[in-house]
Amino acid sequence: MIKYIKNIYPDINLIEVDKIDLEDIASGEIYGTIGGSYLLAHQIAKLYPHRLKIMTYVIKKPIEASFGITTREPLLLGIINKSIEQIPEKLRRQILHSYKNIKIQKHIDYKLVWQILVIFVFVLMIIVIAYVKQRRLHNEIKQLNSTLNIKIKQEVEKNREKDRQLMQQTKLAQMGEMIGAIAHQWRQPLNTISTGIQNLKYDYKEGKLEDEIYIKSFIDKNKKTVKFMSSTIDDFRNFFRVDKEKHTFDVRSVTKSVINMLSAQLQMYNIEINLQGETFESFGFESEYQQVILNIISNAKDALVANNIKNPTIDIKIDKNKISIEDNGGGIAKDIIDRIFEPYYTSKEQGKGTGMGLYLSKMIIVDSMGGELSVRNSDNGAVFEMSFKGE
Repeated sequence: MIKYIKNIYPDINLIEVDKIDLEDIASGEIYGTIGGSYLLAHQIAKLYPHRLKIMTYVIKKPIEASFGITTREPLLLGIINKSIEQIPEKLRRQILHSYKNIKIQKHIDYKLVWQILVIFVFVLMIIVIAYVKQRRLHNEIKQLNSTLNIKIKQEVEKNREKDRQLMQQTKLAQMGEMIGAIAHQWRQPLNTISTGIQNLKYDYKEGKLEDEIYIKSFIDKNKKTVKFMSSTIDDFRNFFRVDKEKHTFDVRSVTKSVINMLSAQLQMYNIEINLQGETFESFGFESEYQQVILNIISNAKDALVANNIKNPTIDIKIDKNKISIEDNGGGIAKDIIDRIFEPYYTSKEQGKGTGMGLYLSKMIIVDSMGGELSVRNSDNGAVFEMSFKGE
């Protein structure tokens, strides 16, 4: 049979083995095997009913075959041969055909099917429950976020309103200082005008009123005095002006206006104030910047007076988007220098400070003008530094 197969299928690589192992076919190690269909059909039906099949006949014509009987049983061999010879050819083929076409009955394990179905339903229920919980959690988180956003907006608005109120309170407190500053600023010019008017009586008696040069000098002197007083009013009016929109302003010019407002008070305590450096432009609320300069200079003045400093001095330097204000008052104590920008913290005696000045000053410089405000001690005293982003 092997010779015959090799003859009609010369391109197939046939390997002869002593024993056929169907497991090699089931595992895919070999493609297939050729053997007696009856034996293979029996083994497949018994061991691999759902994994292997008999494909086709490889021999196109029948090969004569017989039962193998040992020669030690000659009587049995004769009986079998005579029996086979007496079977008609047609019946013999029917017998072979019925044996070869073994039908494999597929048994359905309904218990297993029910188990699979129950597991499927259980898993499906878990998935549905998880999905419902996830959707519910998502909706709760969404609602929580919405509520949280509303609360955050409310709190932000409350804080803004609180800051506006604090700003207004500080403005009112500074207004009291400004009224005192106006009084100091105007005292000397008013005394000058008053003295000049009183002297008119004596000048008239001495006949000086007929002197045109004297009259012109008197008028020019008092015009300058009135102009100075008018300029002072403009400076104070600008200080209390509420800017509706931010704009670009000249830093040196605005700083100078604050110095002019405080010049009389500083002169009263013999405090020398110096403004040096080239100017630059900054963007923000001009009146708020004035408050910062006023607050820092006022604190420096209070420190110089309280410490009874000889030759008290305040130096203001402007250089490349930076401003430094330094006094020679001895500096700020190390245990409080890190806290002076905190709200409601003050180093002054009770009733003499609210602790909001430097806090609001930093808030103006950082939040409103996008700059930085810091403090440090030098060999002479405290140094407040402001820096702004350049163009």
